[in-house]
Amino acid sequence: MTTEQARYGVNYTPSRGWFHHWLDFTLDEIRRDLDTVAGLGLDHIRVFALWPHFQPNPSLIRGRSLDDLRSLVDAAGDRGLGVSVDGLQGHLPWPANASP
Repeated sequence: MTTEQARYGVNYTPSRGWFHHWLDFTLDEIRRDLDTVAGLGLDHIRVFALWPHFQPNPSLIRGRSLDDLRSLVDAAGDRGLGVSVDGLQGHLPWPANASP
């Protein structure tokens, strides 16, 4: 019989910029948030990669957004946090007339 330790995590929403922080990504602010999350004793986060920010149209994937996501994942790893990336958010509707 194996003994598994319970894991505790949180849906990560940045303290500034809400889910749209991808358009104004600031790694130092993200690091401060992640320090707080790790300080609470949590071991993983789920981030929401809002698809319209990452792929605003069918022919364009924003490389900058992918780089920012990698930076966030690396910063979380530096703090011992695992990361789950949620790329499909049916609960976060994107207005048809909005542009990222």
